[in-house]
Amino acid sequence: MTRTMQILSSLVLFLFALILGPSAFALPDTPRTLRIYLDADRYNNFASARSIEMGVSAAFSHSDLLPEGVELEVVPMDHRGNAKRSFKNFLTFEKDPNALAIVGGMHSPPYLTYRDTINERGLLLLLAWSAGGPITRGQSENNWIFRVSVDDTKAGPFLANSAVKAAGCTDPALLILNSGWGRFNLATMSDTLADLGIANPTSILMDEEISGEMATIIARDIVGSDADCLIYVGHTRGGADVFNVLVGMDSSIRVFSHWGITDGDFLNKVSPETRADL
Repeated sequence: MTRTMQILSSLVLFLFALILGPSAFALPDTPRTLRIYLDADRYNNFASARSIEMGVSAAFSHSDLLPEGVELEVVPMDHRGNAKRSFKNFLTFEKDPNALAIVGGMHSPPYLTYRDTINERGLLLLLAWSAGGPITRGQSENNWIFRVSVDDTKAGPFLANSAVKAAGCTDPALLILNSGWGRFNLATMSDTLADLGIANPTSILMDEEISGEMATIIARDIVGSDADCLIYVGHTRGGADVFNVLVGMDSSIRVFSHWGITDGDFLNKVSPETRADL
């Protein structure tokens, strides 16, 4: 088991024990099979979805949380990054009398879109990856959404502070996925940089899918801005292309990245040598 898997397993197990407690599994009418549903993007971002699935399975296989004779079934479901498809998965979960909880994937929009409905209907959601800060900050009196991941109200300022205070960057550029998730991070990081005395940093919004030509244009704009470091909030797609072009330009820009880039095959698309140069 990798270190990431160990951490995820421990967090998932701790949260289940904290929320459900031993009494949840000790009732006389406890069914022989209990189910945990996984709502993730298995089509576009299989690596992240699979890692969550393995973490949940490992958490229970390495514990004695379940009573003897009771089995846990993990039910993976694919929302393909679509909020409406995600909510259909929640409806399937809601109809299952043996369901314990539903574990969310890497994408924030499905849970931002249906946050209030999830809370109103009492659907227990555990966030293992998605970082959208507002997901767990709803106005409902009853909260049914719990997080085992760091959220962007913390991640954005951490990235900005790390670049400036820890690494000594004086002119950071921001490369941000053009989505609600990305723009939220852009706002939090811009505010943090302003507090650090860096106003109006170079900011570039990038689409999820970009061409090789666009990757070159973006890399040239970053280098042309005279930035001494780059803070990236996005996914492997697009980001890997820009990073490869930056190294090809013999750029000395250092890169600080949100963990969103670990969603896919980044390690295969960006060589160890390129990563070391960044």
